[in-house]
Amino acid sequence: STKCTISPVQEPSLQTLPPELLHRCLTRYSDWGDLAKLACVQPSWKNLVRDAAESGGRDAMWELSMCLLHGHDGKEDSE
Repeated sequence: STKCTISPVQEPSLQTLPPELLHRCLTRYSDWGDLAKLACVQPSWKNLVRDAAESGGRDAMWELSMCLLHGHDGKEDSE
């Protein structure tokens, strides 16, 4: 006879990653468009773009500004 067992519900894999690793992956391998799309996925990620720009310093803020102005990196052109 086969015995069925119910396994406990596992956490989603992203929640098990250390926050520092997740931050590094998102900021190094995602463009601003990817981050903007992710910011719409769940309420706790709503400040993802702003947080990434602030943690990246002046260069990151400038890059985001140029992407928003010119429509680079997954953002639509504003002209």
